[in-house]
Amino acid sequence: MIIVKLMGGMGNQMFQYAMALRLATGHQTMLKLDLSFLLDRTPGGNFEFREFALEVFPFKAPAADAGEVRRFRRLLNPGARTLTERVADQFSSRRCFLEEKPGFDPRVLDLPADTYLEGYFQDERYFANIAPLVREHFHLAPDERTLPASTRSLADEIRGTDSICIQVRRGDFVNNPEVNKVHGICSLDYYLEGLKVLRERGKNGKVFVFSDDAEWCRQNLGRLAGVEVVGEEHAGSHNSTHLWLMTLCKSFVLSNSSFGWWAAWLCRNPDKTVVRPDRWFKLPGGDNPDICPRDWIKLATG
Repeated sequence: MIIVKLMGGMGNQMFQYAMALRLATGHQTMLKLDLSFLLDRTPGGNFEFREFALEVFPFKAPAADAGEVRRFRRLLNPGARTLTERVADQFSSRRCFLEEKPGFDPRVLDLPADTYLEGYFQDERYFANIAPLVREHFHLAPDERTLPASTRSLADEIRGTDSICIQVRRGDFVNNPEVNKVHGICSLDYYLEGLKVLRERGKNGKVFVFSDDAEWCRQNLGRLAGVEVVGEEHAGSHNSTHLWLMTLCKSFVLSNSSFGWWAAWLCRNPDKTVVRPDRWFKLPGGDNPDICPRDWIKLATG
């Protein structure tokens, strides 16, 4: 059995699930989700509660019960186990793997079939060998007849042009000082320069801006010719309609957001061009792993 602890928003949960799916598929074993972190509403400072967001996708993965999680996590605390349990654990292949720091760790690929995972696992190399299966699990195909007329019209417009998605992440990256220390934000100049790069490469279609701060985007990008800021009325459950609309775009200027990362990665346009920040994290000490595919264009965040 593979159990993965889900944390963060939709994009983070997608990375965690993709990593667990790779292990479960390779070992031909069951995959279960530990939802305890998402369900915990204990008050804490500088923290934004998140909901389980993977329910918008067509796959079904059962939740692990407390006993199943406990059997793995007790490995982290030898003093909490009885002598009998400690002896039994020595003869068990059960592992509890906690990601030590951001960045690709090849040891994860060799974990056994009975493993509990905790981490973010933000790197395509974790699941590259099952990429078609990941795309199948994360395939969004809403019944467009049920969508508002304005959303259907927007989707048709995006599909019918050489559309460009600018994805702007602000939210807690701006408002939460602790989160800002880790992630930072992309400047307005970065988005403008990214659009310029795409234009110079012949990407001349209309620009659609998706963001968790639509008002900032309207003030700073919405006044440009050929730019439309997509509003919250098109967001859908857990912003899944926004994600679907973004995947319909042909090229991308991304912020340092896992949500945007997945939109670009899931886009099926074989000629897509993706501009991404040169630094994905703003971490002390310069520890800044590169989580993006190698053919995405790096651009200074400004």
